[in-house]
Amino acid sequence: MLNTAGLIDCFVDADTPLFIDPTLLAKSSNNKISSKAYRQFRTHFEQVIELIDIYENRGDPAWKAARNLINLNEPPETGLGYGSSGRSGNSRPIELRDHILSVIAEIVRLGSKNPEMI
Repeated sequence: MLNTAGLIDCFVDADTPLFIDPTLLAKSSNNKISSKAYRQFRTHFEQVIELIDIYENRGDPAWKAARNLINLNEPPETGLGYGSSGRSGNSRPIELRDHILSVIAEIVRLGSKNPEMI
């Protein structure tokens, strides 16, 4: 079936060197990406910024909600990562998400509320 469609079914058992720079979304020649995806990106991180802007203590409801928005889990169907027990690539530690959120909080505290900066 894949051959008929002109596709190959390959799987490399190593991390795929793939990174989509979200700041390039608006520059895409694909209209769906340059408009809809860019708006979704900005809206998502604007929500994170709004929550971080109002949190008072780590662990309070605003902090927890922002932490939930910083999702580092890879959907297993993408198969972009590699782990010792499979190809799901979900081996990023929870501490990384907490560190990212701390950096976002520091950036917001310093005065930047630009989603692209985050």
